Amino acid sequence: MPYSLPVPTSLAGWSVKIYDKEVRESPHVTVICGECTWRFNLRTKRSMDPEQAGCKLHKRIEKLISANWALLIKKWDEKYPDNKVASKE
Repeated sequence: MPYSLPVPTSLAGWSVKIYDKEVRESPHVTVICGECTWRFNLRTKRSMDPEQAGCKLHKRIEKLISANWALLIKKWDEKYPDNKVASKE
């Protein structure tokens, strides 16, 4: 079951998740809104994807992720103990 960071109702349609079966990828969080997705590397805090035409990440989602960065790392590490954020690739 993926971990979903709670998102305020004022940001309906947005979700922030750590999916299952991502063990071979760099630790990351996925943001979804409609057909737009963004992945952010939990080690570097950088986007893992090229910019998408017509997609803009909401500033409040950026702030929500920043405010919960330690929790997202903890949830990734719990889900993927063999690919923890602090480990080297």
